[in-house]
Amino acid sequence: MKLVTDETLRSIDWGKLDKVIADELNVSVVTVWRWRKLAGQRSDARKGPVPKDRTGWDWSMNNTQLSKLHGVTRQRVHQIRKYLFNARNSLPKTSDQIPVC
Repeated sequence: MKLVTDETLRSIDWGKLDKVIADELNVSVVTVWRWRKLAGQRSDARKGPVPKDRTGWDWSMNNTQLSKLHGVTRQRVHQIRKYLFNARNSLPKTSDQIPVC
């Protein structure tokens, strides 16, 4: 493993993906990940689920129309609709409560 100094950690552009940084510095992605933790930087932005905002969807349309419009399967539209509009609550949940898929 390559030794790293405080100066090196400060000079790295942490806005880049770990893979890009690793290629530039000729080290492994795991090494960059360790340096990122050591420098107290947030993890690679590409990792982890990203919540999708479906509040703008027109839920008056049927599942087939929605699936074609948004490029997902009818089954996925059915799952989202079921989650958003459950029997006890006729109002849709907020976008940060929608499951990520």
